[in-house]
Amino acid sequence: MTTTNRIELAAKTAHEVNRAYCQGLGDNSQMPWDEAPDGQRESVILRVRLIADDPDCPAIASHGPVKDVEKKEHPCFVSHSSLPERYRAKEVLFDVAVRGILAKTREKNYV
Repeated sequence: MTTTNRIELAAKTAHEVNRAYCQGLGDNSQMPWDEAPDGQRESVILRVRLIADDPDCPAIASHGPVKDVEKKEHPCFVSHSSLPERYRAKEVLFDVAVRGILAKTREKNYV
């Protein structure tokens, strides 16, 4: 499995984990990965690449005052500490899913 395929698998998996979490909260606004807008999928892939490049980066790393693709920040994000607990939990779930998929695909020698 190529690095690109590993990134896409982790992105899709993390997206679906977050979608299921949102549904558990009564929020059915998240579309399945294959139906999600391109921009949303690209944003997820950027976050996965950030984690792949720096496995120790915290969820807070994706929050910033201006959109900066290089830094993987977006202006719609508020500071991480300002997020309600349920949204911080969503980010933790996302990061755990990504790290798990990346580790498992590395462990199985998919690279």
